[in-house]
Amino acid sequence: MNRPFLYLTLLGFALIVRCNVNKDTINPSVVISKVERKIDISSHLVKSASSLTVENTGKSGIKSFLYAIEPSLQKYLSFIGASIKDDDNKLTVSKTAVDGHGDKEFWRINLPSSLAAGKSVQVDVDSVYAHALAPFPTKIKQSEKQLVVFTGNVFLYSPYKITSQTTTVNLASSSIESYSKSPKPVSQSEKTVTYGPYEAREPFTEAELRVHAENNNPFLTVTHLERVIELSHWGNIAVEENIQMRHSGADLSGPFSRYDYQRTQDAGASIKSFKTVLPASAKDVYYRDEIGNISTSHLKELDDMVEVELRPRFPLFGGWKTQYLLGYNVPSYQYLYNQDYCMVVSLMDQTCGEDEKLKCLLFNNEPAKLPELNIGDIVRFHRLKISMFNNEEQGQSGPGFSWLVFSSNKDASIDPTSSLSPNYTFTDSDKQKIEDLRTWIADQDELVVKCKTAKLENIIPQMYFDFVCQVVSTCYFENDHCLVLRVWDGTVTIYQLRKFEFDEELLPSCDQELLKKADGFMVDIALYDDHCDKAKEHIKPGDFIKLINLHAAVYKTANTVSTDIPTIELILHRGNSFGRGCVSADDKILEEHLQSISNLTRTITSEKSNKNKKTVRISDEHPERVIDNSQKPSTSKYNNQTFSVGPVKTSELKRPNPFAEFMNNSGNNDNIDAVTSTSVDEQKSYKESLTKIMWGK
Repeated sequence: MNRPFLYLTLLGFALIVRCNVNKDTINPSVVISKVERKIDISSHLVKSASSLTVENTGKSGIKSFLYAIEPSLQKYLSFIGASIKDDDNKLTVSKTAVDGHGDKEFWRINLPSSLAAGKSVQVDVDSVYAHALAPFPTKIKQSEKQLVVFTGNVFLYSPYKITSQTTTVNLASSSIESYSKSPKPVSQSEKTVTYGPYEAREPFTEAELRVHAENNNPFLTVTHLERVIELSHWGNIAVEENIQMRHSGADLSGPFSRYDYQRTQDAGASIKSFKTVLPASAKDVYYRDEIGNISTSHLKELDDMVEVELRPRFPLFGGWKTQYLLGYNVPSYQYLYNQDYCMVVSLMDQTCGEDEKLKCLLFNNEPAKLPELNIGDIVRFHRLKISMFNNEEQGQSGPGFSWLVFSSNKDASIDPTSSLSPNYTFTDSDKQKIEDLRTWIADQDELVVKCKTAKLENIIPQMYFDFVCQVVSTCYFENDHCLVLRVWDGTVTIYQLRKFEFDEELLPSCDQELLKKADGFMVDIALYDDHCDKAKEHIKPGDFIKLINLHAAVYKTANTVSTDIPTIELILHRGNSFGRGCVSADDKILEEHLQSISNLTRTITSEKSNKNKKTVRISDEHPERVIDNSQKPSTSKYNNQTFSVGPVKTSELKRPNPFAEFMNNSGNNDNIDAVTSTSVDEQKSYKESLTKIMWGK
């Protein structure tokens, strides 16, 4: 019977202890010998800067003191901080409570060292109050000035005795309607009202301070802010802010006249523009709303920040609202730190179908604790967590995760070649599984899951593919550690591709005949990091190469609109996942590629065997896309957006492939003449198939 009672008693004791943890007492030995307080109401915020000389009149040292917020400003406090005078190091400030003063708000300020008896220290306390200025009158006409009222305390609201103090109020304008004129002495000069000095005041002394003056500064209030941060694995952080704001000053009364507004130079209480600051490394800044890009903005790059002046589509008067998107990119190395290392592993076994695999993400703060793997190795993952990502199963390391690595060689030892821990269990069934996998691996030609080899004409946004092409020129961008290859494969894409601006002095010499051949077909491919280093040494203009796991990424700029048909940039990302890399195209690869483009070009026999055949050479003119109003346009979808597109000119569908001609003529096929020859039926069939590929018909 006593046990429940004892339990409740202990619980009550625990609660009492918890409630007293953050409570302080007012030390009567602390005296504020001098206070110099400045209250700035020249903007839409109230900023208070108090310089306090704290004196210890007791017999023992003190490690902290209390700072109180006056009752009229408690609900408006948005920031408080403290520091020792002439010292940039901030002091620890924490909210606390005092018995018997439940209606007051206290903050404990910890001193950097104990203040000995009889000593003093000068502490600067800064506080900021939002919405502490009230417009009065609350409604004004377009031509009227905005007046605001500030109500506070003439004296510092302190729990300690104050020997001497002065309060100075800085205003936005010398136009003052009224201000408190007691207790004396009180003086006013231009934009300043000074109260004091006052001698010997008791704790918590109050006297109303009221100032009614003109203030036409922007009274902007952010009512909603949604920030989306997109972390890229390739060295970039994209930030986009969706901001809704309101002019929280005096509401506009009566109609708005654009004519009167433009005729007068003084905008009054309206807001034409405002400024925001971004990190110094911010780039690709864009400013837009639901309509589209807002061009009325200015960007200024400073040493430690990027200053952006934003001008809404219309001036903001009191009570008016606006909404916009502000986005920018910053490099990830300035904000991301290597707290964890990540390894991506793709697994497959006998149960997997063609191109099936399980993608696994392994994390550890020590790279040595991640397995060193080669393609074809056998692994055993213990406590691998399986979850769904993008409607696909994905493995991830978690608590208790461990691994073993085995050789796939049938003649190798059955023991693991490496392990996370020296202690592990290895049963007979595990050994049998290893043997089965080794047998299965021996029958496989290749374990790498390949991307589809594609031509430029077949690519779509966000696609990964293998690409065979010829290098026309190269250019190295040292700042970005990027090598750009200008290449061609004889086909063109319906999408606009990102093109890098080359400095002609950086371009190596190349075959002018090759440049002429590839004119109109060249595209830029960016190789980063490890691929850049290797390609820079081994690839030269004229080489035939194969790029494995090339990414057709969507390229966004400050002017990109979500409804635009996307611009694509071709990127070979760093790392070797999925066999990613750049290799020299051998004869077999070139032969396969020639076969793959045979749907676009046909080789015909030499003139001797073709005397009785009519050869049709296709025009070399660059195609232009047209919309035939007599035909119903088809549609194509990207990123859940539907685009209306029309039929394509026949001349575009029949464009020749000089790349195939160049490759064929570069060999010893003397009896081959690479000229496009198509019958009417073949042209019709090809037009239908290509239209289906390009437009999704």
